[in-house]
Amino acid sequence: MYWPTGTATTLLLSSTTVPLPPTTSSSPPPLKPLLSLRRNRAGTLFATLGEDEVVLWNARPKVAVAKVHRTRRSLEAYGVNAKIHLKPDSSVLVIETDLGYLLTYSLNPVPHSSAYRHAPSSSTRGTFLPGAGAGRAVPLWEMRFRVVIKVEGGVQCALATDAFLLVSTPGSGPAMHVLAWDHSVPALETPLARLEWVVDPEAAVTSMAYDRKMDLYVWLTADGRAYAVGKSGAIPSTSTSTEPDTKASRHPPTWTGTVFHPPPSPNSSASASAEPESVEHPATHVSLSPSFSLIALGSSTGNTTIYHLTSPHSTPSLSHVLAPPRSQLGRTTALSWTADGYALAQGWEGGWGVWSVYGRLLVPPSEGAGSAGRRGVRELFWMPGNLELVLLAPGAKGAGPDDQLFSVPFAKSAVTGQHSPDNTRYAFLQTDDGVLVYRGADQPDLSVINPESDVWQHIKIPLDYIAHQWPIRHASISADGRLIAVAGRRGLAHYSTTSGRWKLFSDPESENEFAVRGGLCWFHHVLIAAVEAGKEYEIRLYSRDQDLTPYHVLHAEPLPAPVVLTSLFENSLLVYTADNMFYHFLIVPTRTTIRLHLCGSIGFKGVVHNPTRVRGMSWMIPPSQRRLGDPADDLIVATIIFLVDGKLVLLRPRRAARDEVKYDMQVLSDHVEFYWTHLAGIGALENSLWGFVDGRAIRLWLDALTLSPAERAALAEGKGTELGVVRESVRIELDFYPLSVLMDKGIIIGVEHETALRRTLPFPIFRIITNTHLFLHHVLRFHLARAQLREAVAFASHYAQLVYFSHALEILLHAVLEDEADAEPEAYAEDEAEADGGAESQAEAKGEAASQEMNGTEKEAAEENGVADEKKGEHAVLPRVVEFLDHWPCALEVVVGCARKTEMARWGHLFEAVGEPRELFEKCLAAEDLQTAASYLLVLHHLEQLESSADALRLLRLALETSDYTLGKEIIRFLHSIDPTGSTLRHALLEAGLDVFNISTTPPAPAPPPDADAVPATPSRLTRLPEEAEPEEDEPVRSPLAHSPAGPGFESPFRPGLGILLPGDETPMRGTGHRADGGIVHSTSWRGGPAAGQTGEGRRWI
Repeated sequence: MYWPTGTATTLLLSSTTVPLPPTTSSSPPPLKPLLSLRRNRAGTLFATLGEDEVVLWNARPKVAVAKVHRTRRSLEAYGVNAKIHLKPDSSVLVIETDLGYLLTYSLNPVPHSSAYRHAPSSSTRGTFLPGAGAGRAVPLWEMRFRVVIKVEGGVQCALATDAFLLVSTPGSGPAMHVLAWDHSVPALETPLARLEWVVDPEAAVTSMAYDRKMDLYVWLTADGRAYAVGKSGAIPSTSTSTEPDTKASRHPPTWTGTVFHPPPSPNSSASASAEPESVEHPATHVSLSPSFSLIALGSSTGNTTIYHLTSPHSTPSLSHVLAPPRSQLGRTTALSWTADGYALAQGWEGGWGVWSVYGRLLVPPSEGAGSAGRRGVRELFWMPGNLELVLLAPGAKGAGPDDQLFSVPFAKSAVTGQHSPDNTRYAFLQTDDGVLVYRGADQPDLSVINPESDVWQHIKIPLDYIAHQWPIRHASISADGRLIAVAGRRGLAHYSTTSGRWKLFSDPESENEFAVRGGLCWFHHVLIAAVEAGKEYEIRLYSRDQDLTPYHVLHAEPLPAPVVLTSLFENSLLVYTADNMFYHFLIVPTRTTIRLHLCGSIGFKGVVHNPTRVRGMSWMIPPSQRRLGDPADDLIVATIIFLVDGKLVLLRPRRAARDEVKYDMQVLSDHVEFYWTHLAGIGALENSLWGFVDGRAIRLWLDALTLSPAERAALAEGKGTELGVVRESVRIELDFYPLSVLMDKGIIIGVEHETALRRTLPFPIFRIITNTHLFLHHVLRFHLARAQLREAVAFASHYAQLVYFSHALEILLHAVLEDEADAEPEAYAEDEAEADGGAESQAEAKGEAASQEMNGTEKEAAEENGVADEKKGEHAVLPRVVEFLDHWPCALEVVVGCARKTEMARWGHLFEAVGEPRELFEKCLAAEDLQTAASYLLVLHHLEQLESSADALRLLRLALETSDYTLGKEIIRFLHSIDPTGSTLRHALLEAGLDVFNISTTPPAPAPPPDADAVPATPSRLTRLPEEAEPEEDEPVRSPLAHSPAGPGFESPFRPGLGILLPGDETPMRGTGHRADGGIVHSTSWRGGPAAGQTGEGRRWI
């Protein structure tokens, strides 16, 4: 969901040079390479660390707000800088030195100061406008030295939390030390040997991470293991204890944990072995994602292992593994999740890359940002809004820090900020200062499938809003795609594509009075916003036709808790709040205004354990209720869908009492990044459910609301029976990241990123390119695998007008043919014996893999039909596909197109099902489909069913009768290709009644040298051209006979000794012929026809 765009920028640390006190050296010391990088929890500040200095930066605009340069005396006494740590609230900064000292500094903004302020003069006020996030003044910060802490044994690693600083020490007895920020109590030490759950107490903790939402610590030890750790017991301070030296205050906290990496093998014994086993992928770096409850562990081998945490007190379980495409990248050096958890940035010694949450490689590591891509990455983090990635590259030899710190801009899907039906209906991207809307749905069919078409609308957010309210946290688009709304740090703004105008709050106080929490939705021209104003939570309605002021709020609906998600379906507004309540509102227009009417609410306590982990919410209404039912009763019969921690959960209602509804819960799929619902789909796609899973495929459920007759009868009688399991219908593998489904065009729209490198530029350019995938053949195959021919024909009839409909049918036939032909070992072995022996092993491996990995759709069909042999059930699909093709006039074209695109070894299996090629050829002639008939000539020739030149002659005559000379030329080329001697071609041309002159099967004798005294030869009927006129190559003409399955296109039949004239043309094409006196004539285009006295009127060279 994240893709780099534009170009990376470099942060110059040389601009942060500060004046030093007078010393023996008049010039300032040279800047040294950077060593470490750290940001605070909010991302508003970050710090860079060199060997002898530390710089504090403001995130937006990027300006240095404080700097400390250590003296030589300090460096000699305490050591050079090694690492840096920031307290999450940015109040304390800690420098870790190589001699085991911790230098602490207090951070405070300087009152009435300014490191940056946009204050243009009166003459340039309208010319120079502040950029995104640059509208607010940036104060200077004061870094005041506090205290030096000596850690005996050295510092292995440290972790800054809100309550204390956690330090790990190496040595003969590794231990954990807890240091209070106010230093009211001494360090509290816990040796690892006292912790029974530590596998190897001699392995020190080398890296740590903590997340307060998950309330979880993760420790990585020197032996490569990872532990999930919890803490009990508060850290005493001066506010809670007046005697810091008492025994109670010196008692260390209680640490409880369990090892989860490497995951336990199924063959491992329950008892712990005396000698710990080695770890295959030792963990070196860790990053936590509370949004999806995931733990990412980077290893020294370059792989990243992802674990899932079900509950705070459970052991994390293995989710999936991210393996880089190149092994030369080296070990993992940095990991960082986005704040929304949808992407993971990873740094290696040889580059950097970005993964989607469940494994799609969005940015390959081979494509870096300038020097960062060439030298690798030391540390990285995401800026606020997750639309900017900051990279710290290792320092180059002899270079300063000006080529180390990079910032890469990104674009992301708007679904990451708000998972709503309208945002998933459109390919809707969000950048740092604008939005991009895919407009291919409004274009012709060919423009949609053409990757070169520019179908993205770029809309810039007004600088007056984004300069003060950056970053943009929510973006929403209306159902018709004409209205767009965005919300940043405070307030909101909306835009109309019809008028091209934005509307903003004219009063800054009104804009800063509230913040959007829970999302935005459009109901026609009314904007619905879930807001937080102070400690009050409301649903507010604004009209696009009115100004944005507090006095023009159409309706305000108070809520008892913060809103987590909002979704709009027709006139029903669904609201899910942080107290685990699900509300259903009806939007009721009146004569003068519009208001919300509460229809009902449901509590999901016990179903959803943590409401903040819900990433998507929607529902599906039965068609009968939508047509005939009361909208106020939709909540009772609706099937509710939740996306929680990557699990797609389906809650189907069944009435237990008159006013009580119970739900049958089913987890449809795990590892779901996002999903679509289509209530008004086409044919079988009505009420369909689509989910993008595992970062590589779309799972489609067509029967999410379908009930069996027994279930309907039981529900009608009020019996409490459990509903059946909803099964996956179709699985669509993709090689790009999908964004939306164009239902009326049968296409899945997605994007991928592309890197452009130019010799004239020292940096790469990142671009986003559009990609498409047809889904028609997948749905058709699902119906045909279940012998649902009528349903398949009805579904396809909705798309028969598309220009690429025949292409979709061809893909369907080709896919079924390949699966079934490769699944027959005997026929496959015979065909491979006739083919090249060098490819035999590869073909057998391919056939074995295809036979083992059956299509899931057809396998389910075999189970439902009670067929014991799964392969037998799958082989029955091809005859059904052939029967299905008979319903469409393009069937003959589809069959021959499939034959030309598949291997000849499968032709026997194909034509056994569709019929003899000769019969199909005769049908094409009877239907006067000459182009398709010409394609069958090639098939007949390779199957040795071509009756000399009779079939080609018949087709040639029909082509000449219809004045299709292009087809006639290709037939002539085909005849020459099958018989290089020319006898077949000469016979066919004579039978066709064409003029053939001076045809020779042997090369002509060279012309004698010219004799000045000789009498000129009698001119031939062809006009002799000047000797300097050289022949030009013909442009290749695409035709049904232009390519064969065994190799490239046929060569031109024209050679010395062959000349052919077709009637009915006045401009001959380029070619070669013979003069009557034996000389060679090179013909080019005649201008104005033949010369007077010649007999060449109305003829063309072929």
